Amino acid sequence: MVGGFVAFADQTQWHRCEEEGDNPAADVLGAQSEQERVIDIEVVPVAQLEHHTPEDPCDERGDRGGPKPSARARPGIAPVQHRRDDDRREQRTNDVDERVLSYFCDATDGSSRCFGRTTMKWITREHPRVDRVACPWLIERFVDKQAEFIYVPSDQVAAEAQKRGATPYDIKDVELGHHGAECSFDAFVHKYGLEKDPAMAYMAKVIRGADTADKTITPESQGVEAILDGIRHVHYPNDQKQREASRPLLDALYAFCQKKVEAKAA
Repeated sequence: MVGGFVAFADQTQWHRCEEEGDNPAADVLGAQSEQERVIDIEVVPVAQLEHHTPEDPCDERGDRGGPKPSARARPGIAPVQHRRDDDRREQRTNDVDERVLSYFCDATDGSSRCFGRTTMKWITREHPRVDRVACPWLIERFVDKQAEFIYVPSDQVAAEAQKRGATPYDIKDVELGHHGAECSFDAFVHKYGLEKDPAMAYMAKVIRGADTADKTITPESQGVEAILDGIRHVHYPNDQKQREASRPLLDALYAFCQKKVEAKAA
């Protein structure tokens, strides 16, 4: 095939020069250069052309305005999926997992800052009973899913709170503690305006009865206290495990309260 192109180029160049009155032998180097250009243009592997992308300026099929081959048809090239810029931005936003972002937080100053977001820290006495597992449940469920909860010995709560930049709760002389007949759970409900939810308002009474001496304030209080105390015994002395194990019970209690107030309103 290559030899045929060379012979054709030689013959064509010779006749053209004779017609113009030139000496063919005097332009041998020019003829040779023309041969190489003809060969370089014509002898191109077909497989190489098949791997050109539609956007490749060397792809003549795009210049003719004809249909461009699908990327699916070319071996070694995955199909290209086109999305609008706003779709890509939305997808990137949805792909962000805050649990991953927490690894990039800077907590060297006593508070956790994550790309401008401050992670809430809460601290209380170790070996929790009703209030000290119910309050974290409320925070995670309604306020901050990424909040951090710390349990320390009673005599260290104040010092550790200042050291870690955490908010103390369920201890004496703090905003989020017992006030009169109400327990710390009531204080959280008031602080975040959750008493507007009838189910939460009733659940606060249940927790109050389970945590304080007023055991008869609701029919459910004593049972909730008994189950939460059982969870405490199962996981003692691991306070975090106890808190996590109490979460499903409190989820179920809130669902029960929702159904109870709905039935009462009907």
